[in-house]
Amino acid sequence: MAKSLIVSVDECKKYFPKYNPKHAEKYHKDSAKLADKWFEYAVKFIPTKVVLLAGGSASGKTEYLSQLVQKIKEGGIFYDGTLPSYKGAEIKIKNTLKFNRNLEIHFVLPDDIRRAYVGFLERERQFDISHFYRTHIDSRKTILEICKSDFEVTVRIFENKFSKTGKTMFFEEIEFFSKKSKIDYLESIQYNESTLKDIILFND
Repeated sequence: MAKSLIVSVDECKKYFPKYNPKHAEKYHKDSAKLADKWFEYAVKFIPTKVVLLAGGSASGKTEYLSQLVQKIKEGGIFYDGTLPSYKGAEIKIKNTLKFNRNLEIHFVLPDDIRRAYVGFLERERQFDISHFYRTHIDSRKTILEICKSDFEVTVRIFENKFSKTGKTMFFEEIEFFSKKSKIDYLESIQYNESTLKDIILFND
């Protein structure tokens, strides 16, 4: 199996000498910048498949990635982040396509946003709760904009599910028959903060 390079925004935090998981948000912007630089360098010099991950905090992206890396025998470059803005995604896409890399974007969605919320609260890395809302709202918006754009990139959407026992996590790809059907689906799952709070805090 060829080696894979995983560029993770969260793992980059550990390179800052004073990093403390209880204050993870304080380092998030700088770690994202560092991850972006490493990703840009890797894409330029390593001729291999590239996968950008997207999805809100605690969606299961890191768990999904660990399974994906085992499946892709030829290795690749994997960017583990939320993809929170179209502008940032556009830069990564353009840089990747400029070097003729095979690019895919994998969007990971929790089948139950409330379970993701509980997982977020229980994490060692601590962020203000606004980070949870923001990443779930913004990543969905970014993926929708990418699908509506003229970029010829493959966007795959996976739903994070648990077995009936609740002990085993697995990921099921959502299939679409056309670009329009994918866009229609993405438009149907957009949130604003008020709607997301209602789902998490007030629904039975």
